[in-house]
Amino acid sequence: MPPGEVRLAIDCGSVTTAAVLVWPDGQWQVLRFDDRPVLSSAVFVRPNGRMVAGEDAWQQAVATVEGLFVPSPVRRIREEAISSGAVTVAGVDVVAEPLRQVAQVAGLVVGGPISDVRLVVPAGWGPAGPCCYGRRRTAQVWAWCAWCRHRSRSPTWCMRSARSRSARTLRCVTWAAE
Repeated sequence: MPPGEVRLAIDCGSVTTAAVLVWPDGQWQVLRFDDRPVLSSAVFVRPNGRMVAGEDAWQQAVATVEGLFVPSPVRRIREEAISSGAVTVAGVDVVAEPLRQVAQVAGLVVGGPISDVRLVVPAGWGPAGPCCYGRRRTAQVWAWCAWCRHRSRSPTWCMRSARSRSARTLRCVTWAAE
């Protein structure tokens, strides 16, 4: 991590998304979404193509007949298109919506965009998962993204272990599929 740069670690799970900010001095903070330590990964796509994630997605799904509700976007990342009625969207775009929300909240906390981002993803995705994930919409969210895979799938644990060794030693960790 370059001097003075904040690192963001994100666990983008099939049900919830959690994130941790780590400052260069080793201090860390769990991001909160509507006063919760996790964001629901659910996404609702309106007929006009606009997307919302988290609790707003669940509320929109209940209140709106038209649109597309995806309760677990990560499970649909490899689908070229997800459709419901007149709404069609790329799987990777649906997965990117919770990440955009995390980026927005993190930017508010630190006062600007964050360029050092680590994503904790399931090993089962294999090497192709992160590639298709980062290659498209998420490239618009962050300029650079490193992929951190850890058996715990917990950004808090991942960043704590980095803090104990030195925040500069955290690298992408690859591990075998379970």
